[in-house]
Amino acid sequence: MSLRSRLLAMLSLSLIILWLTVAMLMYLHLGNKVSETLDQRLAASANMVAGLISQQPEPFSQVSREPLLMSPLSEGVACQIRSAAGEILMQTAGPRGASLSNAKPGFTTRTVAGEKWRLYTLEQDGLQITTADRVTERRQLENGIILVMVVPFSLALLGSLVVLWWGVRRGLEPLQKLFRELQLR
Repeated sequence: MSLRSRLLAMLSLSLIILWLTVAMLMYLHLGNKVSETLDQRLAASANMVAGLISQQPEPFSQVSREPLLMSPLSEGVACQIRSAAGEILMQTAGPRGASLSNAKPGFTTRTVAGEKWRLYTLEQDGLQITTADRVTERRQLENGIILVMVVPFSLALLGSLVVLWWGVRRGLEPLQKLFRELQLR
């Protein structure tokens, strides 16, 4: 194996290991941040609904026969308002008729109507307000963000390897010329 080949192999391997380590750390950190951000969005939605209820509590004093709030643009999000007795007072068109609420306030992940949902439940003034995201849609969003990160990262790694190959080749050119001259002698 020539000096150039060994140098290229060592530098390329080092560069690949370094870039893959950085990519793995970014992947883990980004996945956690996306999940945190989506959880914060669930909590903010529940708090917003609680604020609206506190301003107009009359519609929530009795159970309605058709407790539909409104249909969200995405089937992967849902909101449900329940009384302290467990009756559904209002809900979005998520998993209809299924109880999203959990006994404890806070974040949980549950299977509702055969699908996994990430839930946030807030208790206020005798009401349980639950907001939810479908886990499959959360994963799709995370994967989309990671894909957007991976493509430029991969192109940069390939570009770095090409520049490394070119730089080593050009840098060792004087040694190659010297080698050829010594061979001719």
